[in-house]
Amino acid sequence: MVEVGIDLENNILFGDWKWGSDPRYAYATGYIRSIELRLITQDRYLRFAEAKGVDDVFNMLGDTDYAKTYQDDIGGLYTFDINAILREEEERVRGIIDGLTHDREITDLLFLRNDFFNLKLALKEIFGSKEQGKAYSPLGLFPAEMIFQEAREPEASKELLDYLREAATEAKKTYEDSANPMDIDIIVDRAMFKYIIEKVRESRLLFFYKLLTMEVDITNILTFFRARWQEEPQSVFNRGFIEDGGIPLEYFSDLYLRELEGIETIFSNTEYRDLVGDGVPYLKGENSFFRFEALINNEFARVMDRTKLLNFGIEIPLAYFYRKMMEIKKLRTVFIAKENDLPPQDIKMRLGHV
Repeated sequence: MVEVGIDLENNILFGDWKWGSDPRYAYATGYIRSIELRLITQDRYLRFAEAKGVDDVFNMLGDTDYAKTYQDDIGGLYTFDINAILREEEERVRGIIDGLTHDREITDLLFLRNDFFNLKLALKEIFGSKEQGKAYSPLGLFPAEMIFQEAREPEASKELLDYLREAATEAKKTYEDSANPMDIDIIVDRAMFKYIIEKVRESRLLFFYKLLTMEVDITNILTFFRARWQEEPQSVFNRGFIEDGGIPLEYFSDLYLRELEGIETIFSNTEYRDLVGDGVPYLKGENSFFRFEALINNEFARVMDRTKLLNFGIEIPLAYFYRKMMEIKKLRTVFIAKENDLPPQDIKMRLGHV
């Protein structure tokens, strides 16, 4: 639960929460301010949507961070792989963060979530007999192969750290009882948020804490509306609910008793009023969650924009990382849409620009 009295929107701090003003990040701030000028703008995304195809989109990336990788691919006379290009950009961004940090124990939490992601894949592959192939992320703190091997018998593992071993053990036991792969996702995700949020809470970094608890809230909101839209019983939603956000389970439990008609107005007294207020009408009209998912970036951008007011601090590289991950996700959306010949208007809608 988010602690009462923390108000990032109005720069109001309480107790010993930290918000900017760390002079160790003076150089990092100047460096980030210079390279974030190359972030892809909204106008360019709109041009991507109007492009004729994938090649045209790549040609429009000529002065961005992705140009060199693409040019190297073409210069090497082999077919470029968009997933490989985006993965290489993720690795480059990690190198930037690692090179700028003065708090490795904090910035490592950005990449620790890849270990939890790999753990989910490993458990599904081991117990579901579905090979995951290239889906594993190389950006975690530990080798994906080690996680895979140790996930076979996690309760006996001496390689997995406690938080991964405990999550794997619980997920394995639950899956053996239910045979439902969704239980693996639920248990591992819940363990991930619990561990990372607790570490950030201990550090008293308000900005990072806010982003994480917002992610939990948004995940729970989407889970709530998916369960209601599919007419699932409340127990299904409760099973997927993740704690440690700002909106408690009781709030959603009350909403579960209401009709869907007009339910979006109930969120008008929360910071997610725009997300729900715009997402639900589209869901009702188009029977699709695309609009919801596209608007999530706007919620994070609202918080990240607060770092523009800071002179220096770890918040600046943290915000850059989040912006780059959002950018990579949106580019992946563009390329998939172009490969499937979606019309420009549909692409703009998926990007949140309609």
